Amino acid sequence: MIKKSFLSILFIAVISTLFLTSCSTKQNGLENMKTLKNTKWKALVLNNVDVKNDRKVANINFEEDGRVFGNLGCNNFFSSFKEDNGKLTLAQAGSTMMMCPDMTTEHNFSSVLSNVKSYEINGKNLRFFDQNNKEIAKFIKE
Repeated sequence: MIKKSFLSILFIAVISTLFLTSCSTKQNGLENMKTLKNTKWKALVLNNVDVKNDRKVANINFEEDGRVFGNLGCNNFFSSFKEDNGKLTLAQAGSTMMMCPDMTTEHNFSSVLSNVKSYEINGKNLRFFDQNNKEIAKFIKE
């Protein structure tokens, strides 16, 4: 009887520990994420204009090897990036060259990519800033 009670208590303790550890690890992982490598983001605001993610979703993806790519709202783009302590450098981007009915998001996103100098990650949000530390883009983690 005592052995059965002990095993039940031990089982509950192990399950509780695993549950609490997995929850705190996930939360801390989001809060402590400060690198762009291996992340994907959906554009919400570009140059103070809300993004209309209709048929195509404007997004940016950062790879471990320094490649960056995504969709400008119409065309796909590709480039490379370097990050250093919140500073962000993007090489000149290349893109496909389709014409879409509304190119507003495309033009705003291209401008953001050309002007970004730093970034900040806060939870599931990513913000880009220009050389004057003015926010020029806001993204949400995908």
